[in-house]
Parts: sequence; structure tokens; C-alpha cells
Amino acid sequence: MAADMNDTENLEGTRIGQVQIIEQIGRGGMASVYLAEQPSMGRTVAVKVLPSQFTHNPKFRQRFEREVRVIAALQHPHILPVYDYGEVNGRPYIVMAYMPGGTLGDRIKEGPMALDEITRLLDQMASGLDFAHREGIVHRDFKPVNVLLDKNANAYLADFGIAKLTEGTTNLTGSGVIGTPAYMSPEMYDGGEVTAAIDIYALGVTLYEMLTGQAPYHAETPLRVIVAHATAPIPDPREFRPDLPAQISQVTMKAMAKRPDHRFLTAQALSQGFQAALRGEFRDEVGPVQTDSFSTPGTIRTPPMSMPPVPAPPGEVPAESTPQADQHPARDANRSRISPVVIAAIVGVVLLSAVMCVVGLGLAFGPGLNLFGAAVTSTAPPTVMDREETPTDQDEVVVNPTRTPSSDVDAPQPTATIIPTEVPVGRVAYEQGFEGASEVILISADGGSFRQLTDNGIYDGEPAFSPDGSQIAFESAPSGSIDILIMTDAGRITRTVASSGEDERNPDWSPDGTTLVYERGGINDANIWTTSLTTGRTVQLSDSTWGDRAASFSPDGSQIVFMTSQRGSWEIALMDAGTGEVTTIFDCPDADCRYPAWSPDGSRIVYNTLNASGGIGTLYIVEVATGQSTAVGGVGSPAGRPVWAADGERIFYNFQEDTNFFNLYVVSLVNGFTRQLTDGTLSSGVPDWAP
Repeated sequence: MAADMNDTENLEGTRIGQVQIIEQIGRGGMASVYLAEQPSMGRTVAVKVLPSQFTHNPKFRQRFEREVRVIAALQHPHILPVYDYGEVNGRPYIVMAYMPGGTLGDRIKEGPMALDEITRLLDQMASGLDFAHREGIVHRDFKPVNVLLDKNANAYLADFGIAKLTEGTTNLTGSGVIGTPAYMSPEMYDGGEVTAAIDIYALGVTLYEMLTGQAPYHAETPLRVIVAHATAPIPDPREFRPDLPAQISQVTMKAMAKRPDHRFLTAQALSQGFQAALRGEFRDEVGPVQTDSFSTPGTIRTPPMSMPPVPAPPGEVPAESTPQADQHPARDANRSRISPVVIAAIVGVVLLSAVMCVVGLGLAFGPGLNLFGAAVTSTAPPTVMDREETPTDQDEVVVNPTRTPSSDVDAPQPTATIIPTEVPVGRVAYEQGFEGASEVILISADGGSFRQLTDNGIYDGEPAFSPDGSQIAFESAPSGSIDILIMTDAGRITRTVASSGEDERNPDWSPDGTTLVYERGGINDANIWTTSLTTGRTVQLSDSTWGDRAASFSPDGSQIVFMTSQRGSWEIALMDAGTGEVTTIFDCPDADCRYPAWSPDGSRIVYNTLNASGGIGTLYIVEVATGQSTAVGGVGSPAGRPVWAADGERIFYNFQEDTNFFNLYVVSLVNGFTRQLTDGTLSSGVPDWAP
């Protein structure tokens, strides 16, 4: 029998809670990580255990428990899942998903990454960060080694609580700042508000590293790296990768702007800006791009860059600084406006605070860290879960900031809450799985807050929210034929609306929530029906020998849009909601036009097409008044099953990744930015949006 966990640091062969420790796979200054098996679930997991020296402070333990609960609540496709936590013999531990693909830091060490790989990972990381920010969590220590990769190289954000956890041992009021110097934004040590902007800055640094394979700033000590982030010009990634499009540099440097209000408002806005830059369509709509470090022809810098002079600690000879005005005239002319006096004051504050933290509080830095000199080489083994790099300028440093007022500096006043503008609010219901065994899933409109609403092993799909979002009508096949049912948005089935023995599909609600419209019959000969939810009265609106399908009420309830094969191919048509009289059939720009959905104001209809070979085409919008159809930019093909968000500026849809395999996306009609919402092993499609 395996031994129980005791107070020794090496836990190999012991049991922690329900997991059996196999071997240690990583060790850093703040935790040890072990590979383990969870027999009850039949899965391999990773267990992070806090060292014994951190377990004796009751405030620390309270903070640890609170933070772990917060992390466990962050259920998102690209945030590392936490399965369990607790303590044994006074030692706190966390059980997490095991990621066999290493870290993004490992990948960056291999050299500059391909742009398509960067695009995918950047979008995944941005999605996770924005979700955490909306949940009130700022990472504070985002960096490539805290981004874990699964076997398919998908990104998972990790260590959300550790940085804040460490802060809990110094000052629970938040006046202390913790971070990794190579990724710390200027406001982190200058007394600025802790907002999502610091994570966006770190994401920008990470983007720079993915593009170039190296950090943007190099210096002899962590302290000088901190000063560089605050005062040195932002380096242009094209200096190390000249083939990059100019707009890629613009996006990267905007993300790393010195002032928080000059950066992207959200991480997803950064990701979308990167995608737009790849298309040559990036436009800065959020704030001014900080262009003080764009190089002019002939002024390309070669590493390592020289750093601003830093006052030396007692007993240390001041480092020499190489003048840069002759080397980089364009950059020097646009250098940071912080005066040398202010730089000296900032450095003095940082030095004094760091010394106070180290000497007065006896804080534990990463192994081998020499704050004022070169780092000592570490021989710690590599880890899959929480890899600590050799403690150089990337080791964690804790300082207590003090504001230094100066008339030479335009002191930014960032807001405490950043409201995302690029990511729609609300919820999305969709079907997940494959034919015959799909379920209805509910997520937030940014791709997070995953919740499975049905779990019965039969087909459930085509969800449609009620106008107030409290109910969902959907298809189900409990007895062979497909019926229409209603459940609450929590997944409790409340009634069966249509169960005639024929297939009933594609339900939609009237604007007042009193009536469902749907189709009844086969795929090629269905007709449109309605059922009153108050009286139970059923009315057949169309009676044709061709197919009339996929009906939905207009926002004012006077019309119904549907797809019809009346003229030989599928086209989008309108009927009077009261009489069923067909009033309009719109010309189709492709072989077939299918699955229409109204815009919130009723002036437009979005739909998808099929091409001549029967393959899924792309999305089009038809103007109801003119009948003119226009392709939706930025979507591509094969895209289908569109639905509008209430703001009228975004459309959710499914995109075919492989044969019979779909993922959900959202596109902005304002700028053509697209964003992937699902990325799992099961097909995801047929979305509907609700507040």
C-alpha cells in the first residue's frame, strides 16, 4: 500500500486524497508538481503541492483556499481545469489536468513560430484571459511558461492564483506587486491600478516572443529589465524578423504600449487585430498606437540592446550605457518622455522597496536569484505542468511601489474595470455531438462558462431561446420521430409542444413568447406550422408539395422568413405570419440558400448557401427592402446556420472543419474580425443567441 503524504518534500509513491503520486515532473520556487493517477476517474492528472515553508501562515492558508475556489470556477475551454484541492498533514495541494505538450515557453525556445500557429494560440490565450477578466480575475503573472499545451498543441492558461497567492504572504491589501520582470507592465511597479491591461501587456510581450523567438528586453539583472519595460523604446519585431508585415509590428507594439490606455482594451481585441494585420486590414480603433520605437530604414537594431543607466547598489560599479542617439536617430527622437530625474527616482524606489522586501520580510525568491547581479544557474529538472526556467531576468520579483509625481510624465489613470467592446455579451446555445447522439450545450458568448443542458443519449438539437432567454425550445427524438420540447435555461424539460408522429424540426418563438413556429414532415416536403403555448391550438401555415422549412418570426411578429424549394432550388422567402400567404421570394446568389435568420431590427436577413456540388458555401445578408444580397466579409466557407446577436453587429455561425465536424465562430460586421468559440473533440453547430 502506498504511504500517505507526510512532511517530506519528495512525495513520489505517496497518496494525496484520491490520487496516487507517480513521480515529480517539476519543481520551482513556489511549488512542486507531480504526475499522478486518479483511479476513481481512470485518468492521469497533475498535482501541485505547496512547499512546507508556505503553510504556517494562517492568512496565507485562507488566501490559498479562496484563490483555488476562484480558479476552479473559471471553467473555460482554454483555462487549465482544476479537479480537486485540499490539504493533507497541513500541506495544501491542487489536482489539475495533465498537459503532455509542455509549455509555450518550450515552444518559443525552438525559435520564431509560424504565423498561422501564432494566430491559433493567440486567439485561444486571449479567449481565456478575457473570460477571466470578466469574472474579476487578473492573472498578474501571465507568461509563456504559464501557458500549457495539450497533445494537440492547444493552449491552456495556468497558475491564475499563484501570483496573487504569493502576494498574500506579503500584503493582503494589494499594495505589493508580484510579477515576472520580463513580462511586467510599467504600471505594475509604479503604483498603478491592477486591471486587465497588465495581462494584455504580458500577452503582447508573449506575442513578441512568438514572433521573434526572444524577449524584447535583455539586461544583466531583473531590476534593469523592469526599468527597460518602463523607459526603453518598444522594439520592433521586424528587426529580428524582417519579413513580417508592418501591421504585425504595429499590433505587437500597441499591445506593449507604456500607457495602459494606449493598449488594446481586451485580449481578444489584440487577437483580432493580429488577424486583421495578417490581411492588411488592421485599423487602430481603440486608442493611439505607440509608435515611438518604429525603426526607419537603415536603423535596424541588433541584440542585445543597451539599457538606460541604473544606479548601482552599494558596492557595485555602475554599468556603462552605450549612447544610442547615433545608432538609432529616429528612435532616439521619439524616446520616452520620462526625464532622467524621474528615472532615478523610480529606480531608487524600486531598489529600496526590493531591499525592504528581501531583508525586512524575508521573502522567498526563486532559487538562485541574485536581485542585483547575474542569476545563478539552476539545475531544476524540466516540468510539464509548471516549468520554472533558469532564474534569470524572468524570475519572480516582489516590490512595493510608491507613486512619484512628476510634471514631466503624463500619468495615466486607468480604470479599475475594463469593459470588453470586441466580444459580445450574452449566451449561446448549440448542439454538440454527432447525428443520433447530440446534446444541447450552453456557453457564454465569448466561448466560456460551458454547461451541458441535456444528457439522455438520444438526439437533442436545434435550440431556440425564448425572447427573454429563460426557456429553450429544441428538437428531441425520445421515441424515434423528432419532437419539439421546451426546457428552462437550466436544462429542466417543462413540456412537449409537438409530437405528431412525423418529424417536427427547427422551432422558433414569436416575439411575445406565446407561439412556436416549426416545420413538420420530411426534409424535402415539410410544411410550416405554429402552436400556441397558451391554448395549444395548432395551425398549418403552408400546404405545399415542395419543401418549406426553417421558419422564424420577424422581430415585430408580422412576417415569417423560411426556406422554400418552390422554384426548384432552396431560396429564402417571406410569408404573412397570420395568413401564411407567401409575399416575397429572394433571388439566391448560389445554387441553394438556406437557414435564414432575422436581424434584430428586421431590416436584414442572414442565411447560408450551398454550392452547385452540394457543399456548404458561405454567409450572405439580404436587405429586405431591396432584395440585394451581399456576402458577409471575414467568414469564408464552408459556413452555415447563422444567427444574429442583439447588437446587430455580430453573427454567430458554425464552420465546417472536416467532414461532418463543425465548430462555432462569431464574426463582427463592423470590422470582419472572426473568433472561434468551440474547439473540442465533438462537433458543435446550430447556434442561437440570448441575453
